[in-house]
This record gives sequence, structure tokens and C-alpha cells, in this order.
Amino acid sequence: MENMREELQQELSKLSPRGRGRAYPKGLMGKVLSYTVARRRQGAKLVERPEDVLCELKISLVAQLVASVPGAPPQAQLRTPPLDKEYKILLDALAFEPASVDSLIERTGMNSESIASMLLILELDGHVAPHPGGRYSRMAGK
Repeated sequence: MENMREELQQELSKLSPRGRGRAYPKGLMGKVLSYTVARRRQGAKLVERPEDVLCELKISLVAQLVASVPGAPPQAQLRTPPLDKEYKILLDALAFEPASVDSLIERTGMNSESIASMLLILELDGHVAPHPGGRYSRMAGK
């Protein structure tokens, strides 16, 4: 996958600034398409609008708009949607003392990619606090 990416970068760097936006060299679009298909098979999501990213991160666009209005309640007072089952399992496995991702893998049986993604979202929602050494703990009152 990395070789394919480097090959694409080399092909694109060969195009002159004036040549960009015109017809692509023969075979380049096939390489771009095969790279895109390979990334989708690995789980990459197609993103066409900013709302797609917010949806994937489970951030409500309405909450973002309300928070940007002058005199709106603080972000902490906005209601967040309830956590999914997997997030609850991860929070239950995560104690108030810092734990590593490896220990969370052992406790939950989830893969590292899922745990890392869920920890980021839980951190953004204020449920989890990061600690040195790649460890995380639950926030009090959450």
C-alpha cells in the first residue's frame, strides 16, 4: 500500500503546474483508482462533505451550531447522544487509574484500531483523560 502511494506521488510530481487539470498521463487514473479501492477495502470511508467527518466522529452538527451562537449554553451543558454498547464496554474496562491500550485490548477483546478511535471520541466528549505513556483513565463523574 505504501509503495502504491509513493508511486502515485512520483507520477503526480512529474506533471508540470500548467499540465495539472488537463488530461492525465496514460495509466495514472487506473493507479489512482486501484489505490482508492485498496484503501476502501482497508476500511477508509468516502468523505464528500464536512458533515461526513462530523458524523463519523459522532459530533452533532446541531450542537456545534448552537455552541457557536453568542449567549448559548457552554458545551458541557449540551446534551450528547447516549454511548453505544462498545463504548460502554470500553468505559467499564477503563478504571479511574491510568491504563494502557494493551491492557484495554486484553480486558475487552477489541482490536487496537477500534480502541484508539473510541478513546479519541471519548476524550473529545470528556469521558476519558489522556496520561503520559499512552495511558488513559476515566474522568470522575462520567
